[in-house]
Amino acid sequence: ILIIDDDNHNINFCPDAATDSVYTVITPTQYGPVVQFDRMAAPDNDIELRKLSFSRLQDYRAVIYHSDYTTSTSSFALDADAIGIYLAQGGNVILSGGSNVSGALKTLELNNPAFLSNYLSSSIAEQSTAVTNNFLNSNFFVSAQSETDYLPDIALELEHPILHLIEARKGWGPITYFGNGTGLETLYSYGCKLPFSQYYPPTQEQYDFYSQQHVAVAKFGNNGGSFVVFGFPLSMMETGAAEQALDTLVNVMLTCPDVKKGVGR
Repeated sequence: ILIIDDDNHNINFCPDAATDSVYTVITPTQYGPVVQFDRMAAPDNDIELRKLSFSRLQDYRAVIYHSDYTTSTSSFALDADAIGIYLAQGGNVILSGGSNVSGALKTLELNNPAFLSNYLSSSIAEQSTAVTNNFLNSNFFVSAQSETDYLPDIALELEHPILHLIEARKGWGPITYFGNGTGLETLYSYGCKLPFSQYYPPTQEQYDFYSQQHVAVAKFGNNGGSFVVFGFPLSMMETGAAEQALDTLVNVMLTCPDVKKGVGR
């Protein structure tokens, strides 16, 4: 499995060493070696600022691409050409981020709509919404609630979070949610603080609204491999449940009957 680190280091909002450590813990190891690629430290391949090629991806059974500095622009759209070839050859991709996931999808809608229609859905960009781009606003997200019978709920790490802000606010704000019109499998819904919570609670109206939204979607085995999109940062979640979720998802991706038996097999 290849882990692509697309996080700009920020001691307050995305400490790089702590984020890397979480992914080391939660990434499955039974499928072969786990390799980390620091995208921010890599040279550009061309004037388009792309840093990935299919040749870098092709030996891996799955790729985890994390943009967990959740309000910083994700580079995912810049790397979509290489990732699209990888997916077409049967590769499997998991994207983790926050409010920047919506931004990446909307960039792809403008610049590479075929990528979305081939590997996710043509409507996913318009169906995606960033809750906030401000770390201090809408800190209502406290868990991802499974919408499947095979994935666990994943709570936000509140006891020993990698960010002091989560400890102080008892919740997280900058995430992406998805409407009902994506045409994709919905994996997780927004676990919202209760309106009477002690720390920065939502209104009843906000609770009712956010609790109905999806925060992770997937397309398994069509037009090549499989693609899972998390609208919340996996590095900020409880590691035990996140590890279980990734282990299950990679297994589903690799055994899905519609998946081409291509790269990394």
